[in-house]
Amino acid sequence: MNLSRNEAQSLQLADRLETEIRNRILPPGSKLLSTRSLSEQFDIDRNVVRAALDMLEARKLIVRRPRQGIYVNPELLSLGRPEIYIFTFGGTTPSYVETALDLQHNREYMRNCNVTIRYACWEELNLQTFENEMVKARQVSPGIIVLASTYVDRPKLEILRAMQIPFVILGEYHHDVSGLDANRIFEQFAPKGLAIGRFFAESSYREMAYFTFPGNMLDYEIEYRTLLRCHAAAAGKKFIETELSFDPETEVNDQHWQQKAVHDLFASGARPDLLHFIDGVDVAGIQQVLDEFHLHIPEDVNLLLYHPLAENPVPGLLEIRVDYSRFSAAAFELILQTVRTGENFGVRDLTHLVNYHIGTIA
Repeated sequence: MNLSRNEAQSLQLADRLETEIRNRILPPGSKLLSTRSLSEQFDIDRNVVRAALDMLEARKLIVRRPRQGIYVNPELLSLGRPEIYIFTFGGTTPSYVETALDLQHNREYMRNCNVTIRYACWEELNLQTFENEMVKARQVSPGIIVLASTYVDRPKLEILRAMQIPFVILGEYHHDVSGLDANRIFEQFAPKGLAIGRFFAESSYREMAYFTFPGNMLDYEIEYRTLLRCHAAAAGKKFIETELSFDPETEVNDQHWQQKAVHDLFASGARPDLLHFIDGVDVAGIQQVLDEFHLHIPEDVNLLLYHPLAENPVPGLLEIRVDYSRFSAAAFELILQTVRTGENFGVRDLTHLVNYHIGTIA
């Protein structure tokens, strides 16, 4: 069921306040801001705030005291529960690890442990930002730090080891720390490569062009490209790997370089009928490029992408749908096991629990 704008805002505010309550930013017995103050702080209508507070009351997280105000339920007890500090980064949309663990909506984890979630935009993720976040983590005194989709290289590893707190990496780490002695839950591309490679091989599309970041940025993605290439070859189809060429220091967004890469490819005479993007994409911007070649989306050229990362999507686009539910449950069970027992589970590849499906955007 689709939520109205006000309902969505109320749910978002309620979830945010619940996170602060469960992470003891708002401790048991503390007084919340007034409805008016919350409305001004978040720049939303008072009715939206009231609806969010009703949700929190239904969850038994707050209590209303006549003529006194609204308080965090003083009976909430968090002593003795595992402390987990999760640090993730991404763009304007949730990172794949946030999606995989369903951090924003699945509160089951917060019922079993105290979870602190910190988020940084990828453009801000320099070494200083990372060190500052780890200082904040130390203040929480967590039983474990979860680095979710946070690219870990040797300097970051030195900061982590100096903290002497167990940590888990879900996602990428640099090739020069391949011997990393730490808990790692891989989010590799093998299952995705098998699913999408099979889809392409069995589809009516003749030629796929894959637009991705330079290889030295995504060395863990080599397996994915290999699987797509092998499926294409087995089906007698063509697969074009196109690395985006850009200066990492530039202020220009990814869409600019994606559009330039699409233009250069078609200008070279290539005519792929399926374009696959690793990251977010502006569909309208790609269509403007294709207009020059008298091609239209999706009739002449279709796009294969993650719907949440698509700007200006149109009906008929091919959407990659991912079911992370089994992966999520298994990953958090490992994390909690480490907190409870102190045991190092080492390297675990749980990506066989991730299911990928291809659908069409209506």
